[in-house]
Amino acid sequence: TSEVIHKLQSDTEVIVMGDFNARTGSQPDVTDAHFDPASTFQDEMELVTKVTQRSNRDKKLNSNGKPFLEFVKNNGLLIVNGRALGDVCGEMTCLKYNGCSVVDYMCASANLYNNVRYMQVGAFSPLSDHYPIHMSLRLGRLAVFGSTLPNFDDAPIAYKWKKDDSSTAFAEAQKDAQIAMKINELINS
Repeated sequence: TSEVIHKLQSDTEVIVMGDFNARTGSQPDVTDAHFDPASTFQDEMELVTKVTQRSNRDKKLNSNGKPFLEFVKNNGLLIVNGRALGDVCGEMTCLKYNGCSVVDYMCASANLYNNVRYMQVGAFSPLSDHYPIHMSLRLGRLAVFGSTLPNFDDAPIAYKWKKDDSSTAFAEAQKDAQIAMKINELINS
């Protein structure tokens, strides 16, 4: 997955979102360089004017939390949860019989982070044990919303990333003519 993101980041902004089953507690998702306005942490971080401290109502760190935070740091991403307008407290995203947690995240590359209008955890639905999460981006005069839009195909119910072949399968899927056409339609709309 990191290889795919690094290939994309050379000329593409990246949003990574979903259920990572990672509880990150109050652990940082950025290095100290992110907080220093004079620092040039990475080329893509130069445009980050100020990264605010991330809030999180879920104070626990689980076994998936540390690798997820390393993934975020190593790929020049920022967790949007808990630091964007609409979710400044880092609201819970999952409700199960044994309690609540934050395991669903929106992460963005630096340029996109600077263009986040808001990020919000939606209202609970009895159809899922996860709350929906939404993000709105400022892109020139156009705002793109991260919630369900009527002209998009439904996403698969679930996809399990495998360590050995998921990034290859993802890269190969990008070469498919129908997927390339849909990506171009999205970019040019």
